[in-house]
Amino acid sequence: MDSLIRLVLFLFSLCVASAASAQSYDVTVTNEPFSFMENRELAELDLSTNDWPVFEIPIGFDFTFFDITSNTIYSAANSFGGYTALNQDESDLYMLMHFYANFVQRGESQDSIISKVYFKTEGVAPNRIFNLEYNDMGFFFGLIDSDSGIQLDYINIQVRLYEASGMIEYHIGPYSVQEDPEEVFDGFPGPIIGIMSNVQNVQGGDFGEVVLLTGSTESPVITDNPFSFMEWPVPENTVFRFSRSTTSNVYTEADTYTSKVYPNPTGDIINVNANADFEYFEIYDLNGKKIQESKINTADITNLASGIYLVKITFKDKVHFHRITKI
Repeated sequence: MDSLIRLVLFLFSLCVASAASAQSYDVTVTNEPFSFMENRELAELDLSTNDWPVFEIPIGFDFTFFDITSNTIYSAANSFGGYTALNQDESDLYMLMHFYANFVQRGESQDSIISKVYFKTEGVAPNRIFNLEYNDMGFFFGLIDSDSGIQLDYINIQVRLYEASGMIEYHIGPYSVQEDPEEVFDGFPGPIIGIMSNVQNVQGGDFGEVVLLTGSTESPVITDNPFSFMEWPVPENTVFRFSRSTTSNVYTEADTYTSKVYPNPTGDIINVNANADFEYFEIYDLNGKKIQESKINTADITNLASGIYLVKITFKDKVHFHRITKI
């Protein structure tokens, strides 16, 4: 259950103050043929520990991502495949969320490796391309063969990093999802797909810029709401392309806004203490559904069921997120 725990902690245990300044990346979604890599190298996977990393792969060049530069890509234990990072500092992660949906190693129950990770860097400077390929990644909540214990549901994904442009691509390949998608995605509409900076991947942490996708692949919406999921199904051959924005600033500025939500936990009233340029705040449940909205600094949540909720505070040109507990 470690992958599920990491997903829940990552999404819902963050007490968030998100500096959502001008978006650093533009996103396009297309459909292009998927081809498995040739002349690729097999990554060495370490599945024996929950410590960083499960794999550590050289990119082959310095790649700029938000406001950092990295020449190595890393993957975390148990959730490998769902996201990678361009650094190893869990208090300040820079994350590629290519398909976060509780992946597991197919064949783990048989002490064999069915799911494999390949990589290669091609081209010459300054136009090199790093390719990462996940083959037959299993779903933790997918259909399992009753005799062998091997996951029958799987997916193939490629991740590409472009040296010259800083562009990022996620390419969805062949997959099989025989189990009820609501089970596969643990009650959520689908996978998390996007990029994030400055993530404090610890309880009570915060993060910087969020560029996630929500809705269907036919009409996706870019959002900075961390409670965002793509709707399933995502068709095979879908390409999610994140390009450096030519009209907005890279996330480098300090967040001069302050906000506080109190009391927390609460059984009835919440108050929002925010400085200048406060516009309104919204309350979301764990499925990303907006429950309430208020243009004043207080709201009555007496009628809400007990549990965890997200408060999104909107300023003139930023948003903050806070986690609250209704008792």
